Amino acid sequence: MSNGLKPVVDEFRNYIDDPFVKIAPDVAPEEIFLDSARLLTLTAPDWVALVGGLRVMAANHDGSASGVLTDRVGVLSNDCFRVLTSVDHEWKKLDDKAMAFSIVDRATGEQRFEATRCDLVFGSNSSCARWPRFMRAAMGTRFVKDFVKVWDKVMMLDRYDARQSAWLKAQQRRTWNHLASEPDTHRSRARAQQTSERLRRRPLNGSGPTPVRASRFSCVLMPPSTLRSA
Repeated sequence: MSNGLKPVVDEFRNYIDDPFVKIAPDVAPEEIFLDSARLLTLTAPDWVALVGGLRVMAANHDGSASGVLTDRVGVLSNDCFRVLTSVDHEWKKLDDKAMAFSIVDRATGEQRFEATRCDLVFGSNSSCARWPRFMRAAMGTRFVKDFVKVWDKVMMLDRYDARQSAWLKAQQRRTWNHLASEPDTHRSRARAQQTSERLRRRPLNGSGPTPVRASRFSCVLMPPSTLRSA
């Protein structure tokens, strides 16, 4: 990969490139992490559930154990939050730049895990820490459902065709429900068919009903089947 295209930070997969400090000396990795979560339209609970699930399943970019805060690697559990919120552990810096940390057992002094700043933020930041505590107290099945929900949300963000299909079905369902209360006449059935046909032919911009003119920008955002000539 060309150096110009190589990513500098991918916090969801616990990746921080060495030149990061030189490229963005005044920006902390966790700040970029927060911005990435915002771009993915993640709420605080979504963000915590997604990262916790990725960590316990060892989804790091290089397969390293950094941030994998569990002894049951590959099992979708809330073990990550148990370690983050435990007072039995102490975080110690592994380098002068405080990019990596070791998690040490307070009683024995034994190193249990390694993590990065992007992992520490969920246990140290007051705004984020309450959600790991909630995930820790929640049943395992609750966390699994939350992770699956946010995973599906992220994977469907660029599926404009699926969003269009869902909106179209909802509009057609509302139309038929509204007309179902009218007398069953030939006129009402014809009007329902005309409405459905008009909705099917109307181009959509994402999930909204507003028609848009095709351009070089909308061609990127919209599937070809929904475009009409400008």
